[in-house]
Amino acid sequence: MLCHSIILVAYKEPRNILKQAHEVFKGYKTYLALNYADKETIKIAREVCPDFEILISDKECHLKAANVNYAIDFVDEEIVGLFDIDNKPTKTYIDNVVNHLKTHDIGVCVGREEITERNTLAERLAYMEQQQYLDTIEYACVRETGGYLPLPGAGYFMYTADLKRIRMSENTITEDSDLSIRLVKEGIKGAIIKDKMELGTPRTLKGYINQRVRWTKGQMQLLWKNHKDTKEVNYVMWVIYNFLIFCPLLGLIRITKYSALLILLYLNPILGIILTACALFTDLEDKYWMIVKTQGLCGRKLAYPTIISEVLYIYIFIKSLYEYKFKPLYWYLTEK
Repeated sequence: MLCHSIILVAYKEPRNILKQAHEVFKGYKTYLALNYADKETIKIAREVCPDFEILISDKECHLKAANVNYAIDFVDEEIVGLFDIDNKPTKTYIDNVVNHLKTHDIGVCVGREEITERNTLAERLAYMEQQQYLDTIEYACVRETGGYLPLPGAGYFMYTADLKRIRMSENTITEDSDLSIRLVKEGIKGAIIKDKMELGTPRTLKGYINQRVRWTKGQMQLLWKNHKDTKEVNYVMWVIYNFLIFCPLLGLIRITKYSALLILLYLNPILGIILTACALFTDLEDKYWMIVKTQGLCGRKLAYPTIISEVLYIYIFIKSLYEYKFKPLYWYLTEK
């Protein structure tokens, strides 16, 4: 029996993305999870993905979690990896993540995500987030919690038996964050290794905003659903999943978010809130430019998008609040 397999999830994807996925994953036992209502994607997948086992969920819910929950019952391999259709992991990435999972006392493992395209404003915004949140806060969380891992949306491997038992929640649009909290409650720890996977990111500003509305709305759902359980399990996880929701309201992301979060973690929550509020009245451009330059990230070319994102995140937060109330499970296509 094969040691590991992969589940891919797709929804209303174009032909070129499906062909790319087939080239990337055709050397593995790959399950492509689709929803019955997405007839066009099903048709294209059957044409361009001959090496995949195509699984068509008959659930009314078309969210990623529903497709994964349907597909996992068909998986016999010991370890399963979850990827988005536009992910492009290398063979080395997959082998190293799986080997680390098998040789360490953990239940989930993931590598780092890498945004290689930084040509448009949206791509530069996403790159800044990756550098200051994905690559920094996630490491801090794993270190400070003793191994509890806030999962990214894709690119991770875990034991099939655990996912079959725990399942993904179909009542939130950020199933990865929900799964992270439930793994904490189960006592399942994880690890981030240094291998990198190329991450697809929106090229347009509209796509960038749609994606972050999804994320923020999903975190709001988790706040009311899981914050008490998470606080009981681990205070650090509770701080991260609550604070990241309200940070956009203050118009602060990335570097300011990270510095405030560290103070929340190590010193005093009230002091962290005060620092975040005060940052609104500081010279943001010079502050960001200085920090970005010391990080070696291309200086002002990335600093200017950071300032723009302050305004965007206020809009994103307000829109997320509206949708949380009136369209809680509405799922934007990122590039819509």
